[in-house]
Amino acid sequence: MGLQFGADVILRTIPGKLNAPENVTVQILTPTLAKIYWMPPKKLNCVAVKYEVQITKILFSSTEKIPYQWYRHHMYPERTEDGKFFTTFESLLPGQEYMAFVRVFPTYFDDFFTDSVIKSFYMYSEPNNLTLIGVSTNGMNISWIPSANLTIRYILEYKNDEMQNWQIANNLKVNIDKVTYYIENLLPGTIYKFRLLLRYPQYKENFIWPLDETFIFQTLGDVPSAPGIPMVTRFPNLTYQLNWKPAQAHGSQVTLYRLEGLVVENNYKEGNQKDRIEHWNLYYNGTDNYWVITRDMDQKYRFRVQAENGYGFGVWSGSNVVDLTESIEISAMQYYVPLILSFVVVLVIYVSYFYY
Repeated sequence: MGLQFGADVILRTIPGKLNAPENVTVQILTPTLAKIYWMPPKKLNCVAVKYEVQITKILFSSTEKIPYQWYRHHMYPERTEDGKFFTTFESLLPGQEYMAFVRVFPTYFDDFFTDSVIKSFYMYSEPNNLTLIGVSTNGMNISWIPSANLTIRYILEYKNDEMQNWQIANNLKVNIDKVTYYIENLLPGTIYKFRLLLRYPQYKENFIWPLDETFIFQTLGDVPSAPGIPMVTRFPNLTYQLNWKPAQAHGSQVTLYRLEGLVVENNYKEGNQKDRIEHWNLYYNGTDNYWVITRDMDQKYRFRVQAENGYGFGVWSGSNVVDLTESIEISAMQYYVPLILSFVVVLVIYVSYFYY
């Protein structure tokens, strides 16, 4: 039976051999990012084509370079104003040598392809490590050596787990090929994470390095901070309780609070006490940041509190005058008011009985 032609019959010819993509170039952007450019073949020999870029890292033996494994990157490439195609490769290895080539296909025939020449290239090396060269309870000194003739700008940032935003280390000194950052006003016994924002000549965005928590340094521990000023709370049952804000631990858990009190006179003023010898009495030793005042305390007092951790005792808190004399008045009222009310009731009953 001969060939039959109709509206539903599609004939497709086999394409001719394609010319290879031309002018393949590689642009290194960062230690992990690269772009590969190419020009389309001058003569396609078919209506439509598609491209594939294959890339592999190079392993070294004792005598030769060995391609590791070709990675096939199917894509719809972007195009520059001058007609070049390009695609971007991310998550490459810093300092690694790679080989790449561009393959062109007819749109509907994957078995007919032509490869460009192979291009080899090295990624930028990984930035140098951050080094802790000095540390105290409230500061750190960090040194770093920029890559020569490579980075055009660099910023050091740091934060701890309590900070929402990264802080910029602005105090720095450049000495020939080394940069030293002087970071102050840090918290004692606190872990800080560090990272660099690097700008490379061919890339308009910051390169953040490292992405993980590689560089973590800790300030030295210290005695606790001063607790909050003791404040009094009165409960309905005439119980009084002193409460204070916990001290900051500064790298070692608070193990003890020490509460002292001082009886003050009615004419007490802060300035009048400077030349007097103050005799503080110990009222509480414990781990809680509160103390229930005993009922026999019925004067005016000043209270202060101090915290201890593995490094020793911190400074005393501030103090306020706490007036407990009103507890006597309230207690007396609670004692006598029921008696008075009872007497009034009895008197009313007696008068009513006598009258009627």
